[in-house]
Formats: sequence, C-alpha cells, structure tokens
Amino acid sequence: MKLISYTTGEYIARSGDIGTDMFIILNGRAQLERNGTKMNMLGHGKSFGVIFLVERKMLKESVITRSYVDILSLSREDFEKVSSLFLQDKKKIIKSVSGMLISGKEQDLM
Repeated sequence: MKLISYTTGEYIARSGDIGTDMFIILNGRAQLERNGTKMNMLGHGKSFGVIFLVERKMLKESVITRSYVDILSLSREDFEKVSSLFLQDKKKIIKSVSGMLISGKEQDLM
C-alpha cells in the first residue's frame, strides 16, 4: 500500500482510464463525477476501485478532490501478494465483487 496526498481539485482517477488500484480515503473529501454530473461525495473511510483488484476495467467516473486528501492506494499486484496468504478472505472478496457485477450494482464497486 502507498500513501498518496492530493490538493484540492486534483484528479485521483479519470473517466476512460484503465483502473488498476483500490483507494481508501484517510482524510479529506473527493467526489465522483460522470460526464460532468456530480455524484457521490466520498470522505474518511470510504473506498473505491475494489473492482480493479479483480479485473481490469475502464473507469466510468472520475474522482476529483474537493479538499486536501490523503489516500491509501492498494495495487492489484499488492493485493495478489497479500491475498495469497489469506486465501479464504480473497475468495470472499472475489465472490462479493462477482455478486455485485451479476446483480447490476457495479457502481457500488467504483
């Protein structure tokens, strides 16, 4: 995991990019936007991008900081290394993500 800091107005992720990491907001606020429409506001403890730990997909939303933000970034590669030690937990995560994809709740994964 890496700690990354952003100032107000920076992009954490851009629509159209291929997602590779999951992010957890430690402090500050960031907002999801799709095609210029403001969506969910994310704050302390919220995460996004869990789907990218399981499969590579193009981002449908951008994530833009609305204040100074510290986040933890977990790459797919780091997830694979750590989860190989905890196979049962890895299976639960993959099952959960798969269930959301099948049920059409993909937005919950971003």
